[in-house]
Amino acid sequence: MTTLADESLFGHLLVSAQQVRSAHGKDHLSQLAKSLMATSEFLFEYGDKLLSANESWPEVGNAAAALASAGRLKPASFAVRSMEDIPETSNTVRAALKRLAAQLIVSALDSLGALAFVDDLTPRRKTPGDKSSMPKLLPTGPLKHLDAMDNIAAYHREHERYYTVHTLEHAADLAREANKLKVLVDVWLAHSLPASHTSRTDFSDPALRAVGCADLNALPAIASIGILFMEGQGEPAEIGALKAKLASLGAGMAQSGKWLADMMVAAWSRESALVSEEFSAAVLPRYRTIATNWVSAQEMVLVSRLLALANAWLGKVDFSPASLRANRRDHSQRLEAAARIMDVAMRLQAKSAVDLSGNDECWSEYRKRIQDFASRGR
Repeated sequence: MTTLADESLFGHLLVSAQQVRSAHGKDHLSQLAKSLMATSEFLFEYGDKLLSANESWPEVGNAAAALASAGRLKPASFAVRSMEDIPETSNTVRAALKRLAAQLIVSALDSLGALAFVDDLTPRRKTPGDKSSMPKLLPTGPLKHLDAMDNIAAYHREHERYYTVHTLEHAADLAREANKLKVLVDVWLAHSLPASHTSRTDFSDPALRAVGCADLNALPAIASIGILFMEGQGEPAEIGALKAKLASLGAGMAQSGKWLADMMVAAWSRESALVSEEFSAAVLPRYRTIATNWVSAQEMVLVSRLLALANAWLGKVDFSPASLRANRRDHSQRLEAAARIMDVAMRLQAKSAVDLSGNDECWSEYRKRIQDFASRGR
């Protein structure tokens, strides 16, 4: 058995980052691109298997870390592969792609931080996918349609400004919802609980069904979390609303993430119009926007899976007062699992928003370069 503490995978990626920085020769680049893609595929398979097994929430965190890292290594592999297609005279373009690939690998290493002590996570030796499956980045001759390219940059920069805030708000909302569940867990597991109603009151009487559960509610927090357990009721309406929110949000993110990932794969080849020394200053900012959105797209799909899993854990809790009292500890553990998985999704969303905010500078730099080309009559 090996561990990441032994630097099996970390060491491999650290070496890969260094190799990218000092890369030369097409054969070397080809092997390096294949290695990065194989590592991405390995991490995806590992994370997908772990996440699909509906394991405990710490293992879900490990799965998310592996999948997030895999999502960064994929565009890194594309960047290295694209360097093969660049003429040797285009040193500045090569340097831009090197920088992008190295930064993506370092980002993948950062995502793997949570896996520092996971056993048996050494990449298997396997035959990497055919490099022909990666889009080519070939010079296309004189750059045309500068006005259209500037238009794309202008409108998509503004669009991403919206989604930066939108994604941060999603992250904040997930944090609030997870914290509500944690408050309930603390109440249910408290050592000194207020007495529940033990009288012979018939809470099925419509006039009395609204009596609050003294031992299940966090009375001082109800005004903030909104969740109220009543003696004559079952699942609080707020819990049902949370389940519906997670289901709707997850479904939407899965669809949007898959669509955006496909768009970014297509954009990688389309932007090859920039591949020349003349336009080299525009390569790094433009391809960084593509890589950032590609990573974000893959993480949207991952977050959708996490939200579905959190919803599944919520579905394991019988929220009726009688059941909660009879199985207080078991239901508390299930509720905590849902909250912790939502935390993992929240952190991914927050990181995506921070990364997306960095595109603003890239779009602005790219626009300056394009406008400068246009002003010179290119």
